[in-house]
Amino acid sequence: MSTTASQARGTVPTRMAAGIAALALLAMPMPAGAHGQTRTVLLTLTDGTSLSQLADNVAALGGQVLNTLEIADSLLVELPTGAALPAGSAEIPDTPMRVNGADQTYYETTEPTYRETIAAPTGDPSVGAGVTVALIDTGVSRDADGLTDVEHINVTNARDGDGLGHGTFLAGIIGGRGAFPGVAPGVHLVDVQVADKKGRTSLREVLTGLDAIADRGGVDVVNISLSTESPLPPSFDPLSWTLENMWESGITV
Repeated sequence: MSTTASQARGTVPTRMAAGIAALALLAMPMPAGAHGQTRTVLLTLTDGTSLSQLADNVAALGGQVLNTLEIADSLLVELPTGAALPAGSAEIPDTPMRVNGADQTYYETTEPTYRETIAAPTGDPSVGAGVTVALIDTGVSRDADGLTDVEHINVTNARDGDGLGHGTFLAGIIGGRGAFPGVAPGVHLVDVQVADKKGRTSLREVLTGLDAIADRGGVDVVNISLSTESPLPPSFDPLSWTLENMWESGITV
């Protein structure tokens, strides 16, 4: 995490002050459960705690870290049901997210109108060469015409592929080749599958996908066509500061 990004979104105490009202509205008392029961929680840092310190605090409560989301200053953890939150953390609700336009009806056509609509270039196959674009979406079909330079990452429990068609459609607009060339046919696409066949996903899965991109490295552009109804203010929303961190690292979002 860069110093500049941290300064842009404020210090951890500042973020806590900004988000405390929203979290108070969302907080619900957790009943003590039977022995051995657990709950999965997304935790973000407070009070200057580091991720390693927070992991130790989780372990001290008998919990375990499921995933370290460094790009989001967050941990996905499993805690005993009824246990207090670890010191130095706040719980972030796993807000539902959805693909933009997921409920729309799509029609097949042999007339590609998007090129004229967005004043795209001519489809020169050299346009975009050397650029890597990550697409955070429903997946990209492995047998789609004109999509030959695609790397696949799946962070969901669903099988690989695009059950809705949204991700494949966008991949074609971005980097399709052949009869229906995209805006930049020369790009290397990284398909990051985060949503199901109905276009549904959640904050946890999107952050996991973005963290996978950060771990991979070498990505120049990230495209996220997703909506969220998160009640958190941007200064306390881990998605907001994850994207700020990406901007600060030189990735166009």
